[in-house]
Amino acid sequence: MSIDFDNILHRKKTNCKRWDTLDQYHPNIIPMGIADMDFPCPPEIIEALKKRLDHPCFGYTYPTDNLKELIVQHLQTQHGWTIKKEWIIFYTDATTSLYFIFNGIKNKLQNPSQNQVILQPPVFGPFFNDIKRASLLPLVNPLLLKDSSYAMDFEGLQNIFQKNKTISSLIVCNPHNPIGKVWGKEELLTLGNLCVQNNCITISDELHSDLILPKYKHTPIASLSPEIEQNTITLISPGKGYNIAGLKTSVAIIPNDEIRSHVSFVTNNMDPNILGMIAYETALTHAPKNYTPALMKYIEKNFDYVDQFLKSHIPNIKLTPPQATFLAWIDMRSLKMTNTELEDFMLNKAKIHVIFGHTFGESGEGFIRLNIGAPLDQIKKALFQLKEALTTL
Repeated sequence: MSIDFDNILHRKKTNCKRWDTLDQYHPNIIPMGIADMDFPCPPEIIEALKKRLDHPCFGYTYPTDNLKELIVQHLQTQHGWTIKKEWIIFYTDATTSLYFIFNGIKNKLQNPSQNQVILQPPVFGPFFNDIKRASLLPLVNPLLLKDSSYAMDFEGLQNIFQKNKTISSLIVCNPHNPIGKVWGKEELLTLGNLCVQNNCITISDELHSDLILPKYKHTPIASLSPEIEQNTITLISPGKGYNIAGLKTSVAIIPNDEIRSHVSFVTNNMDPNILGMIAYETALTHAPKNYTPALMKYIEKNFDYVDQFLKSHIPNIKLTPPQATFLAWIDMRSLKMTNTELEDFMLNKAKIHVIFGHTFGESGEGFIRLNIGAPLDQIKKALFQLKEALTTL
């Protein structure tokens, strides 16, 4: 079954967080902030859910061996990483899993002074709060930006390790949210080895790994060596790639027996949503062959349109070259606005809801994250509104 990605879905009044929570700003504001897509999920998922709904009971459940085997097969086929199904722990969502993972790591280390977690901003903003909620301290190793291209600051990271002996873990985002970068094997290998050498557990957020643009290839950092694999916790989810985030299903893959034992203990047999697991199983069976290639071809077209529009109409505003995700990281620093001024401009003048760069850390100031996981006509409307609003400055 094929999907018409140009079809406009009307999501208002469906308890949609992206669309139904913005009237506080303006009744006609275009929601391009929250990271879910305005596309249908794979049609096979809808059919599988309808079939399950024929049974009237929705009691306690558990992940099936078939789902675990499908996850194993998917990681091997799509990303060349061979795992064991015993390494898999299920959660409702990745943010929830981080709380248990941090506490599991604390139990393993049994050292209250190892209370710092390294982040590489600009990076997914909720990470900062996730760390604090676990009574840990965020420590930043900002990415380097040169000519619209980002790189990891390994010299800065080595200095952090030399000066701080209280680090428990590091979060790497791959593909990176918000900049949309697919980290290469050499970068990941350097990062993974530094973490191993400094007794720092790597937590790899790979939630967008099913959303890779055609010219690029995702590499799970844990796949690079046995030592890195044993030192890494990998987070994946069907929520982003198949647009089923509301079905609350995610996975942590923990190859190290000791780490997994501690994380499992504090997790205490959490099981995800019954319909979410059916959706995940169905997605892995059908979507990689049918849905994902068509989706990423459409996303690539959207990125191309945004890039050409900005170059033609607003050349002082620049798109960071994308490699993955449906999130456009746009440099608006040339407008020389404060954070407050940029928020007022986007929400009240351009009437577009975005995620503002400063929420990803100080190095994100002056940027916006624009969700282009939507029909092209919606993106065109938003960009023309942005262009018109700029003429009033």
